[in-house]
Amino acid sequence: MSGLEWSSNDLWDPARLNKKTRFVGTGEQATTFITDPVVGQCVFSTETDATFQIDKTHFRNSADSAWVSNKLTNAEYTTSPDDTNVINYTTGSPDSNNRKYQFLTLPSTYDIYLITHLEVVFYEVFIDGTGTFSAMWGVDLVDANPPTKTYAPLVALAQGPVTHTDITPTDQYITFKRKCMSKPLKAGDILGIWINTTRTAGGDSWKIKAANDLGTKYYRTETYTTTPPTALDATWSTESQRTNAIKVYAQGYKSS
Repeated sequence: MSGLEWSSNDLWDPARLNKKTRFVGTGEQATTFITDPVVGQCVFSTETDATFQIDKTHFRNSADSAWVSNKLTNAEYTTSPDDTNVINYTTGSPDSNNRKYQFLTLPSTYDIYLITHLEVVFYEVFIDGTGTFSAMWGVDLVDANPPTKTYAPLVALAQGPVTHTDITPTDQYITFKRKCMSKPLKAGDILGIWINTTRTAGGDSWKIKAANDLGTKYYRTETYTTTPPTALDATWSTESQRTNAIKVYAQGYKSS
C-alpha cells in the first residue's frame, strides 16, 4: 500500500494521498510534510518558499533528486519599430500587388510566441473619387535574414483588409491594430512581416509610417488577395526603400 501505484486495498491515508495525488498547500507545508518524496509526485503551492513557487505546479523529477516546475509563464511581447518617416507609395510596380517585407528574429526572452495583433499606421490616402485602395498584411516564416529560400509558410494574418474608406484623406495618422490567428513560433524563428496593396485608377497615393533606414529592402510579387495562400513560393526581389514599420504584438510563453 505504500508503493507508487494505487491498489484495491489502499486506504484514504494522508501519507498515501500526498504521494499518489496532487498535494495542495503552502510551500512551507509541502516542504514540512513531504519528507520522503517519490518520482512523479505533484505539488501545487499556494505560497512561495525556498523550494516551491506560488501558483505553479511542481513535479518530482525522474531521478528523485529535485522538484521541477512545468508551468508556462506568459507575458505580452511587442516590437518597437522606429517609425519616424512616412513612405509615400504611388501607383506602379513594385508597390501594388507585391508583398513588401520587414524582418524580425524572435528573441530568447520566451520559448514560444503566439502573435495576437499586427499594427500598421497609415498617414494619408488620396483618392480622386473614382479609384479604390485596399491593404492586407501578415507574417511569413522565412529561412534567413535576408531570405535565401523562396518557399515561406504563412504564420499570421491580420483580420480583414483596410480600404480607402477606412482612412480619412487628411494630414493625420490613423492606426489599425488588427487581431491575428497565429501558429506557434519559437525563439530564434525569423519572421517576414509584409503588407500588400491594390489600387485602381485614381487610387494614386498611399502613405505608411516607416523606419528611417533607406536601403535595400525585399519584396515578392503576389496578386493582391484578402485570402492569401497558406504558403507563398515566389522569387525575392529588392528595391531601395525604407522599412514598413509594422508593429508585432505577441504572447510569450516560458517554461520556468
